[in-house]
Amino acid sequence: MESIFCFDLVILGNSNVGKSSLLSRYVYNNLPEQIQNTSGVEFLKKTIFEPQIVARLKIWDTAGQERFRNIIRTHYTNSEGALLDYDIHDRDSYNDAIKWAEELNDWV
Repeated sequence: MESIFCFDLVILGNSNVGKSSLLSRYVYNNLPEQIQNTSGVEFLKKTIFEPQIVARLKIWDTAGQERFRNIIRTHYTNSEGALLDYDIHDRDSYNDAIKWAEELNDWV
């Protein structure tokens, strides 16, 4: 008999650091040539099958713009995990990843 687990995950980070690309690569195993900025929050689903285990993931792709912060915060409390994304060529995005982590910690 299989055990079924469901998880909500959230990807956080500044705009244009590659959150949507990372998610597309993980779920569809491809990188789209063109990706538009995420408006608010979008999600993709992925099911992982292992012997005796099925894991259903709902992964929320969040917008990095400040104007969407209130929308994004509602997903913090409903998620079992978070991934912080930053651009290794952009020091500010790394510093802001620390701020994203602090904000996440404040809301959970």
